[in-house]
Amino acid sequence: MSFFPVGIQHWLLLCLALFSFGLYGLLTRRSAMGLLLAIEIMVNSAAVLVVALIHLLHPGKLDGQLSALFFIALAAAEVVLALGIYVPLARSRPSGDVTQLNDLRG
Repeated sequence: MSFFPVGIQHWLLLCLALFSFGLYGLLTRRSAMGLLLAIEIMVNSAAVLVVALIHLLHPGKLDGQLSALFFIALAAAEVVLALGIYVPLARSRPSGDVTQLNDLRG
């Protein structure tokens, strides 16, 4: 038995902190890379939460780890899609500021 047992409250606090950092980054960043990193932090906090809750409900099973792999694949697909949109726009404009990218408006 460890000196300081880690309970579900600790995992929830970690996920809340990660999600809060990601949300803060999403609301304050102007660069597209900063926004993508903030979204990745938020997705990773959700993955950690799913793994922790599944481990709490079904200890000894690998369902949480398989769910985390799904989250990782989802995050990779999201990055590919976002970069596929951003790279052509970045080539046409010198600034990386997303507030100046009005090319997607119809």
